[in-house]
Amino acid sequence: MGPLTGFSCNLLKSDMDVMIIQADTYDGAQSKIEAGCNKIASVLGPPSLDPRNRGFVPGAQAAFAVVIDGETLGFALRPELKAMFLNLATQCETVVCCRVSPAQKALVVKLVGGVLGRPFDMLTVTPVRSRKVATR
Repeated sequence: MGPLTGFSCNLLKSDMDVMIIQADTYDGAQSKIEAGCNKIASVLGPPSLDPRNRGFVPGAQAAFAVVIDGETLGFALRPELKAMFLNLATQCETVVCCRVSPAQKALVVKLVGGVLGRPFDMLTVTPVRSRKVATR
């Protein structure tokens, strides 16, 4: 449901390479995050060593987006994976977080905002009374 919400909110576009990061285990999350980083590096080259200089660049040869669910985000925010997830997230034009807790949302805002040192858009998809609501 996350990608559909992302498209309806115009955060995901048809010309983006959208990577769905969903895993039931830590190892699965690590594998998918690594694959996402490798995919971007194969197209755009290695990321800048300075995370503040990473991110989507208008006019780049490709645009990437990540859709990640709350369970997988829990693995991604562990100390061992946090830097790799940050590397992936800061190279994407859009990151959509689905079914995340308020604590997870706060951690993502603190992590990404602290590194980038600038505001950014965040879309979370949260179940409310058996339906999903996008918040920005």
